Amino acid sequence: MPKQAYSILYISFLLGLLFSCQGEEKPPFSYPLRTVESEKIWDRAFHNAFVDLIYFKGKLLCTFREGDGHVTGKKGKIRVLQSSDGTAWKSLALLTKDGIDLRNAKFSVRPDSLLVLTGLGTDYRKAVYEWFTWVSYSEDGSVWTPPRRVRGIPSNNWFYDLTWQGGFGYAIPLIAGTDPLSGKVQGGKRRMALFRTADGMNYEQWTDTLALSPLVGEALVRFKPDSTLFLLIRDGGAHSVSGYYGSAVPPYDTLSIVPFDHGLGGPNLLLLPDQSWLLGTREWPEERLDCLNERLTVFMRVEEDGRYRRLFVLPSEGDTAYPGLAIVGDQLHIAYYSGHEGWPSIYYSQVSLGNLYTW
Repeated sequence: MPKQAYSILYISFLLGLLFSCQGEEKPPFSYPLRTVESEKIWDRAFHNAFVDLIYFKGKLLCTFREGDGHVTGKKGKIRVLQSSDGTAWKSLALLTKDGIDLRNAKFSVRPDSLLVLTGLGTDYRKAVYEWFTWVSYSEDGSVWTPPRRVRGIPSNNWFYDLTWQGGFGYAIPLIAGTDPLSGKVQGGKRRMALFRTADGMNYEQWTDTLALSPLVGEALVRFKPDSTLFLLIRDGGAHSVSGYYGSAVPPYDTLSIVPFDHGLGGPNLLLLPDQSWLLGTREWPEERLDCLNERLTVFMRVEEDGRYRRLFVLPSEGDTAYPGLAIVGDQLHIAYYSGHEGWPSIYYSQVSLGNLYTW
């Protein structure tokens, strides 16, 4: 066969491969997506992950877990960094609890302006024997109360995120079963309901148990200026390629929930000044049509009917996502973690809001 014929066949093969990757498109998007650059700001532990970010009293505060592995680490500590502009960061605090792996810390601000950290505490003892949600308070981000268990939620609970509205904080805890013989957490038997608190420590169940799968995970609650509640819930265990979204109106005792056609690995949802929703989350290869085989941290605009459109990705690969988001002026500040340069490390990015509106 002539060399020219081989070239034509090869080009035809490449074109066929390209169209096969893009032929089963679901929500509208195109690849390659734009990549927003980032800078590494912390890598001093073996595994640096599960990030959050807040703008508090004129400073950016970034928190994350330092541990020895993604799941089965036994030495998880919560680090807090501070920066005035995102350029230079300094360590502000380190939270620990003897015998407990602390992880997934999230910032919120109580109505009395007290800074709150909540997260997951895990007692491994060679197996997972307990989950519990902990809370810690600070006036300045540097001095924190010892992490203590919250009250009012059944045992083996953890909520991913706490959001305040109208004098109360709202969260959707993951509540797992307990094996009656071994005492171990039954991670495959999970249920959820909306809870609320007036102080961050003491909680009351606010809705009936939600009709969801037994593999639900991270759940977050957000509010619009008109007090409408909006929520996202991860589903499917570790390899999440689906979830739930929903809404409610005051007094939030009834939630409307339907499936969401995208995985939610370490999600964050932010209401932008133009009243649109920005979602940052992990994306698995099978959720994309670009033939790449790596996990990414992706950002998308989400409509309240569940439709979404991808906007950009961050430099990321492997163990990644859990972005923290904060708006300061006309800039969106992002902190996240990724293993694309070796062991999982903490990265920082900045995006103009004007770009988000036009991309």
